[in-house]
Amino acid sequence: MRKIAIILGVLILTAGAFGQVSNIQQHNYYASDFAYGWNNSTPGLGVGSGNNVAGTYTITLNYGFTQTPSGLQFSPMNASAPFIIGSGSSMETVAATSISSISCSTPYVYQTCQVTAAFAYGHGPGDTVRSATAGLQEAIDYGYLVGGGKITIDALWTQLGGSNVILIAALPYPSVFIQDDRGPTQFWNMTPSTASMFAAPAALTGSTVYPVASPAGSYTTGTYHFAYTPVDCMGNEGPQSADYSHAGLATSSITFTAPAAISGACGWIPYIGLTGGAATNEYQVQLFTQPTVIGAAPVSNGVCTLSPVLLQVGKYACSITNTLYGQTGSSATVSALTVVTDPQGVQLGLISTASYYQANSEARTAYAYAPGSTPGIPGVTKVQLPNSITTASASTVPQPLGMVELPATFMNYVGRTIEICGLAYSSTQGASTVVQINFEWDAHGSDVTTGLPVIVGGPMALNTLTTGTVAYFDFCQDIATTVASASATGGSLLAGHGYLAECALVTCATAAVSPNTGPAASASNGAAIAAVGSLNLAAPARIQVIMVQTTSTTAVPKLFNLSVKLLN
Repeated sequence: MRKIAIILGVLILTAGAFGQVSNIQQHNYYASDFAYGWNNSTPGLGVGSGNNVAGTYTITLNYGFTQTPSGLQFSPMNASAPFIIGSGSSMETVAATSISSISCSTPYVYQTCQVTAAFAYGHGPGDTVRSATAGLQEAIDYGYLVGGGKITIDALWTQLGGSNVILIAALPYPSVFIQDDRGPTQFWNMTPSTASMFAAPAALTGSTVYPVASPAGSYTTGTYHFAYTPVDCMGNEGPQSADYSHAGLATSSITFTAPAAISGACGWIPYIGLTGGAATNEYQVQLFTQPTVIGAAPVSNGVCTLSPVLLQVGKYACSITNTLYGQTGSSATVSALTVVTDPQGVQLGLISTASYYQANSEARTAYAYAPGSTPGIPGVTKVQLPNSITTASASTVPQPLGMVELPATFMNYVGRTIEICGLAYSSTQGASTVVQINFEWDAHGSDVTTGLPVIVGGPMALNTLTTGTVAYFDFCQDIATTVASASATGGSLLAGHGYLAECALVTCATAAVSPNTGPAASASNGAAIAAVGSLNLAAPARIQVIMVQTTSTTAVPKLFNLSVKLLN
């Protein structure tokens, strides 16, 4: 019998591949131990009452819990977990999509656990309910409930009916990964399963965002612009809603009603512009209180109820209704003004100006577990699918190609080092002589006063690219923490090893390779490689990947992929 390791209160740091995310616990469970009704030591659930005719009806279970071989008790009935019911010719699998409702808040109380679903057969007393995933979804759900961690699958799981089909269909959590020991060890991480991105939500209205006299706040009678972003279930922001504006009240707060459910979203973030500010220049509302001790995670500031799925991996977003993840939508009431050192909004494509950077969304509408050679970083997409840019900026205007969204405290350890690599493509290149790829830190309290993130560094190539040709830009950059701090302006990052390789035409007739040139470099003035300070490393943050061409534009620059690797 395996001994299940339950190590409460220990921060996760698996094989050097995980970041230290303070809300994640380290647990290790075997999926086969949760295969209730199939594993001889994990009993199935007995049906107490039901219906003898096929259709949509309610079954009542004698009890809604079972236990693993080690005696760990769990309730397997969740909207995300399909189940098998019955025996012989009336045995059937009830898919999660066929489950209408589950009322099982007291699983230990006799015949109080009820499940309503569409059944192909009648079922009643004496029938047994079993796992339809050989225990995998039940183990994943349990792992999430106790703080996240690792689920192991092995030969026994296969013997009980486990397969890659079940793996791919499982509902993933950003805080839970799967170790696959059925052959050479590999790891299944939460990964985008579609190229589909979120569309910008419809504009807010006077009934969905409005000033309130209580609680008293800092908003005045001036005009304010409002928006919100959907947040996917990995914690990546989608594009903000269309602009809406109205006047506030003296000493008022602003209330946002909870948005309706958005397919694939686990959260939402409100945005508010400055008093008398311009449209599309909204700033992100801070949803947490800055910590005071290095290593401590920020805590909710009470603006809204945070998404529990995202909070577990250090991502902060208001909860949005999501039945698969058991979430209910939350409204938000904002009393404090947004300021220019807060991050700006997120768009799909490119609308940035030289004064305001609108980050380019990487959020996806669907995720699944996919195999890889190492565990992923909780809350971070290891390899991104192509991003979208539909409009070229003018000469010298920065072009946000994409971004990496990091959990709170992830970089707040001296020596923590990541590598970001990507490939960008331009279908019709202008006659550019200077191309720079900047990596810019974007977090509450440390953005600069013109609404811009902070340049950490990046490579720059001085090379003439041929007009009207296809161009490719291949780049990598290491970023390391040199100073950790709990304050919003106390951390420092150093952009070290990095390069940009560029060329035009398939033959790369005008190829060039250049190293990282430092945060203050320009075409006419080199700069020493140096750490950049006054950064908020304790909060969740974006690293924006921004292309700057000082003498030309590209027609439709597109980031084909972006990968993140934890080096230390």
